[in-house]
Amino acid sequence: MKTKLILSTLSIACGLLFGETKLEYWSFGADTAGASFENGNGGIKNSGINASLWNHGKVKGMEADGLGHFVLANTGSSYRRVPALDYPIVPYSSGRYRLVIEFKAWSLDPSNNGSLGFEVSDANNRRIVGLNLSAEKGTEAKIRFSARSATGWQGKGIDYAGYQTQLKENRTIRCTIDFDLDNATATYYVNGAVVKTITDFKADSIAQIKFFTDSKWSKLNTVKIQEMGFIRLAAATPSTEITL
Repeated sequence: MKTKLILSTLSIACGLLFGETKLEYWSFGADTAGASFENGNGGIKNSGINASLWNHGKVKGMEADGLGHFVLANTGSSYRRVPALDYPIVPYSSGRYRLVIEFKAWSLDPSNNGSLGFEVSDANNRRIVGLNLSAEKGTEAKIRFSARSATGWQGKGIDYAGYQTQLKENRTIRCTIDFDLDNATATYYVNGAVVKTITDFKADSIAQIKFFTDSKWSKLNTVKIQEMGFIRLAAATPSTEITL
């Protein structure tokens, strides 16, 4: 009986440690070619438990290819967010979360530095954490990570870190930010490798998730996204010594 109790306790602890909940998530595998941000009319499917609707509909040139990717091609600036307004009564004011975007391939126009962005923001529309992709100096691509911090770059309250890569990529590049509203930490990852950890992360609540391309985004850019979303992570479990 004692052994069963200990094993049961370990099983529960492991479940809490490794469990996660997809709150808003798009993986595009079930999307038909041409699906965009439409809601209820064959748009890209949100498999998260919230399944929030985008604030506006279709964007020409930002569409599923029917092969498991969301493709941006021959399109300019655009802005979409979920939920359409803010999360009611700000339910995400504590806990651990992950923002993720997984690229399958891209080809970026070297002539400008227009940015694709995926962000979490607060009720005042201020960025909490963000991931951006852009051309850099006409010779390489840059993935830029950012997070709210108590100090931040030049005292402006945002920490930044960059990851340099090629203007043309045909490999999976998974970018994630894990952030903890309670313990003031945020960690940036590329394909599971740590880029940077900050220990003065500062945010009070989560109101919305944003996807956008800015005003400089070139119509010559082509980007394939394999999945993207917003995840709640299990609470961190303190390590304890267990004698079997």
